[in-house]
Amino acid sequence: DAGVGDDWQDVIAPLLLPDGQSDPAVASQFAVEMAPQFGGNLILNAMEILQEIVADVPDTVDHDLAVIDVSNPAQPVVTRYIGGVGTTMSAMALQPGRDRVLVANLEPRNLVKFEHNLRGHIVDHQIVTVSQLAGGVVVQPFDLHAGIPGFNNGAPGTAAFSLADPKDIVISADGSRAYVAAMGPGRIGILDAVSGQVLARLDVGRGPRSLVLDDANKRLYVLNRTDQSVAFVDVSSDTNPTLITTVYLFNPEPPAVKLGRDFLYSTRFSANFASSCAVCHIDAGLDHLAWDLGDPSGPMQPVPDNLEPLGLQNHPTKGPMVTLSLRGLAGHNNLHWRGDRPTFADFNPAFDKLLGGSELTPEQMDAFTAFIETVVYPPNPYLNRDNSPKNPRAWDGAFVYLDNCQVCHQVENDGALKLDGVPDDAGIDLGGVFAQIQLVTQLRGLHRKFNSDLFGGFGLIHDGREEREHRDHPMQTFFDTFFSFLTPQQRDDLIAFLTAFQTNVTNIVGWQVRVETPVTATQRAAIELMISQSELVPSHNDVIAVGMLAGQRRGFWLTPGGGGLFMADDGSITDLDALLASLAPGDVLVFEAVPPGSGRRLGIDWDADCVLNALDPVPRGTSDLNGDTFVDLVDLATLLSHFGTSPVPREQGDIDGDGDADLLDLSLLLQDFGTQCAP
Repeated sequence: DAGVGDDWQDVIAPLLLPDGQSDPAVASQFAVEMAPQFGGNLILNAMEILQEIVADVPDTVDHDLAVIDVSNPAQPVVTRYIGGVGTTMSAMALQPGRDRVLVANLEPRNLVKFEHNLRGHIVDHQIVTVSQLAGGVVVQPFDLHAGIPGFNNGAPGTAAFSLADPKDIVISADGSRAYVAAMGPGRIGILDAVSGQVLARLDVGRGPRSLVLDDANKRLYVLNRTDQSVAFVDVSSDTNPTLITTVYLFNPEPPAVKLGRDFLYSTRFSANFASSCAVCHIDAGLDHLAWDLGDPSGPMQPVPDNLEPLGLQNHPTKGPMVTLSLRGLAGHNNLHWRGDRPTFADFNPAFDKLLGGSELTPEQMDAFTAFIETVVYPPNPYLNRDNSPKNPRAWDGAFVYLDNCQVCHQVENDGALKLDGVPDDAGIDLGGVFAQIQLVTQLRGLHRKFNSDLFGGFGLIHDGREEREHRDHPMQTFFDTFFSFLTPQQRDDLIAFLTAFQTNVTNIVGWQVRVETPVTATQRAAIELMISQSELVPSHNDVIAVGMLAGQRRGFWLTPGGGGLFMADDGSITDLDALLASLAPGDVLVFEAVPPGSGRRLGIDWDADCVLNALDPVPRGTSDLNGDTFVDLVDLATLLSHFGTSPVPREQGDIDGDGDADLLDLSLLLQDFGTQCAP
């Protein structure tokens, strides 16, 4: 610890020769001194890991922006790549009248070691200008929090200046002003588009994610994704924008989603409104980076349940670890690479130690957990609509997998290890290889990491190693290390299988088929495929059809249990033949495969109040304001507490969707009082 700084390079510098290679004499001395406590071979391995990662990152491909010639729209051509722009880029806008673009970027501080050194300052929130796209490129980042004394230290009052997690940019017609949606604190910012200076900030709602500018009338429209609302902002003044009104849209999401999303995206749980879980777990996924979030002063850490009886523990200083996805966590404990978080609730201390705020209350953490358990991996794009692999070699790869990988990465447990008598995912003692006691991780999102080494600098396994190096695929490096006996054909087959590894959601989900009269054989076959996939056990999807029939908006839901019968939004029953035959000229229906269990709500009962849309006087509003299936005193109290206010979200009393909570809403609630919806 003596004389060692907080940066990775500071740690490994004393171990390296001037040419960047490991100094054998220093490494040997270090290993001998530490051998009685840890084992020399493990320490050497850890040093090599650090050296490899820090040395490799600067040499990775840096293709941040692609310049594409679209003069021939039928054959667009990439003419050049531009690097050095940023790491996690979320939006871009072309500045009118200039050879210049503005890019929203989160620049991670992942070379800084340990949680306490990152506390509240995990990433820098930037707008990056890229000029002279046609010639010698000039890249200039502008920190959205520059010039705010004590901002990154969470000084009192600094939260009011946060424009964290920028998600969208629009630029005025004259190119002088840029408008930024800062999703974290729920604000928009007005910037001088030339100098990057922040001119004004304005709170607009929860989770602003998208912007539209009416430049002629100086109106900015903001989509607040968490609120599911649109804010109307007067931007005629650069320094004093005003919120005109907010229109709350119908939000059909289940209560767990609506009530828990803030805990992932909002930065208002951090000291300076600048950090959230989502700045690293991008949209609950990956940032493709490694972080060293150990705590040298902390206690020894838990291990997966099956290793605990052996008396094993993990050291709190764990070294670099690649970010894991928050998707698909339901049914998969323990968590983290090392299994040192027994449940999702055990992440609560991160709101203090990492984000610089305060831990959530138990009720808030329960809401966050309920939300995260609804987040799943999307369909694997390397599968066909019938869930078969697009690459037929995956079939042979399945046999290679079963012979070599299944013992630890069980297919039936999403690629993780489940042992009899162990309630949670199991781990393995890899101390002789990685200096870690590891959880055997699931493989559902593995294909998303196959190019991480090219663009992020970090490879497949927990510490960022296993890059492709001189090979065509990073898995080849993994095979060289652990399965060198595989033939080239077996390797290619196994890569094909791993690429097509099944996720939580089958590939047919989200598929839409739009039909009019006459219905083609191809369209009919696609709909029949949706139906056949829904009838599998377990079902791959529900099927709905929505559209216009005889000038009326209609919806249909394929009822479960087989038989191919659709329930209409008026409660009547029909089959596919009759439904297609009912199409007249001008009618249209869109058939869609949706997640299992969601078809009734999405097709025929939008507000999930058990009154079908065609029979419901308010199909986009429910008296069950808190979503607990009961219309009771809790809902009445919520409405009364917001009575007479405008605008008000629907879950706070605007049952009929007219923008306020008034006597009509109260009347609707009293009509339903004491009822329960249980579809």
